[in-house]
Amino acid sequence: MEREGVFKPQEETVNLDTPKPRYTAYFARLKERIQQGWIYPSQAKREGLSGSLSMRFTIERSGMIRDIQVIHSSGVVILDEAALQAVRNITPFLPLPDDWELERLHVKTIFEYVRGGFRWER
Repeated sequence: MEREGVFKPQEETVNLDTPKPRYTAYFARLKERIQQGWIYPSQAKREGLSGSLSMRFTIERSGMIRDIQVIHSSGVVILDEAALQAVRNITPFLPLPDDWELERLHVKTIFEYVRGGFRWER
């Protein structure tokens, strides 16, 4: 029941590694789906390239992923592109849970490429 005069936000921005319990299960599945398509480009491996980038993307209520953008580049185009593609590949994702009462969720995360592999950075 909504109280009169109480504003409910239509969107929220959250870090993918948030400790908030509300997001735990949904974000675990989100990370799993991204990791399935996240590759370390073979050229980058051969050349020993590494770096980290921060990214922001939006999940619409329907689960569609929109507005994927690199906020801070790794400085290596092929690494940035591989991370962008990993997020592009998951659309559509699961719809936002009804009890979140959001039309869109903006997600921020950092992808880190380290020699020979990659990991999520906190």
